[in-house]
Amino acid sequence: RLQGEYELTTNIVLNDVTVAIPIPGGDAPKVTQVDGDYKADGRNGRLLWRLDLIDQSNKTGAMEFNVPGNIDPSAFFPVVVNFSSNKTLCDLEVLSVVSATDNKPYRYANQTVLSVEEYVIS
Repeated sequence: RLQGEYELTTNIVLNDVTVAIPIPGGDAPKVTQVDGDYKADGRNGRLLWRLDLIDQSNKTGAMEFNVPGNIDPSAFFPVVVNFSSNKTLCDLEVLSVVSATDNKPYRYANQTVLSVEEYVIS
């Protein structure tokens, strides 16, 4: 029996979270408990754990699954995590935009997006 867990420790909201866990041997795991949703990706040999949203209302969660055979636990790594957020980790905000030469304000629009290029748990 294997178990994966998460815990949100900040006030950030994570969207479209996918945790990709390698599944050695290619046999589909039997998921016995999951917060969120899952999909066995046999073509790429991994189990995809999906959560639409992680926030303060579901800041902890887990997934348990079984795989046949006696497999070394290190075979389930690296785990790759993808997510996005409309808030940065350091909570930066643009308050105004002004000219560097005469300090006149400029009209502007901004959109805050945090996305993961690579988040790997080894």
